[in-house]
Amino acid sequence: MLRDLLRGALRSGLTAAGLAMFVAGFAAGPVFVSTETAIQHSAPPRRQATVFALRDMQMKLAIVVAAGLASVGAGALGAQPALLALMVLWLLISLPVIKAGTASA
Repeated sequence: MLRDLLRGALRSGLTAAGLAMFVAGFAAGPVFVSTETAIQHSAPPRRQATVFALRDMQMKLAIVVAAGLASVGAGALGAQPALLALMVLWLLISLPVIKAGTASA
């Protein structure tokens, strides 16, 4: 049974998706470190725990929203077109943030 499961995963591209998620996980480190630094420099010490909690809640909310969008998109468009559409949406949302970050550096 395990062999069939692994064979199916290899045929369906699940392995490639898993590797992509693993590599994408490395992006979380710099984001986490930069938000930690920004919070420590800008929030007063007595409010830092509240700001950290809010940041963590927002990051988890973003994961839930992304999963919901992926599910709806895959159902409506199919998996590959939905993935492409979400990548374009992510890029459009990220560009102003990246531009603002590089302008302040």
